[in-house]
Amino acid sequence: MKRDPRTLQLRLVAFALIAFLGWQVGLAQVPAERTEYELPGEGVFPEGIAYHEPSGTFFVSGAGSGGIYRVNVETGEVTAFLEPGSRDPFTTIGLAVSGDQLWVAGGNSGEIVVFNIDTGERLALYSTPAADAKFLNDVVTTDLGAFITDSNRPVLWHVPAGNVVQTPQAEAEDWLSFAGTPFEYVEGFNANGIVASDDGLTLIVVAANTGTLYRIDVETKGVTAIDLAGETVPGGDGLVLDGQTLFVVQNGADQVTVISLADDFASGTVDRVIAHESLTDSATAALIGSDLVVTNSQFSAMQGEPSLPFTVSVVPTSGE
Repeated sequence: MKRDPRTLQLRLVAFALIAFLGWQVGLAQVPAERTEYELPGEGVFPEGIAYHEPSGTFFVSGAGSGGIYRVNVETGEVTAFLEPGSRDPFTTIGLAVSGDQLWVAGGNSGEIVVFNIDTGERLALYSTPAADAKFLNDVVTTDLGAFITDSNRPVLWHVPAGNVVQTPQAEAEDWLSFAGTPFEYVEGFNANGIVASDDGLTLIVVAANTGTLYRIDVETKGVTAIDLAGETVPGGDGLVLDGQTLFVVQNGADQVTVISLADDFASGTVDRVIAHESLTDSATAALIGSDLVVTNSQFSAMQGEPSLPFTVSVVPTSGE
């Protein structure tokens, strides 16, 4: 029987596609036996985390050490992406991956720093105006650029897309003032974690002190409190948005609250709480496959003796 060469070519393409997809899926899985990742060093106090799927690695910021660590998902091998001591304590906080770039919210420094993921080269640094109290806490990237929360100043900062190439050193834009909106800044840490919808048109921010979630319409800059039927998430820190499912890491409560959001993100229902025994002053999380990897910051032990080694917990989204 004569074989049609076009059929053979199609089969080869199909096999290649299946193999490629299988490889990609394999990258996005934490080994079944792994329950945590260990970070070397006595003063790390891990805070931010971001997953880079193409390399099968995730990044962790050391709030205490000023370094950034790169962790291999499969092997757990840890390398220094930014050497500890390269920056002052509490100037490497929230992290976000955008293509081949790693964005860093600079905490007390009031800076946003961008690195090349492949080379470690610093690509850009953006400053914000001097202030007695400032704390750039978390960052999310969309097609419109990067948005950065400030826990002390009622401002959402923004770096437009393309600025890394055009102006590698400049001031960030004070894109949105929360003054006069439902998001009223009060005593304590205010805006903390931030995420964006898949289309980038909606941002969600959590106020750590009140536990209220806020929806921001990117086109109109309208700010509204997300209606959770009276529920709140006190200590809300890191956010992970997977479609309409929002995972909220609650620092202090050492739990992850799972919320189902409406299509317009204006309201939601608290589905369940994942209380994992390994969480210790848990801060932020990234989603890898069906697992959350959650940083255990141990901030409450900064004036005492933290439990070593510092760890990143593996928390199944099933809660098991």
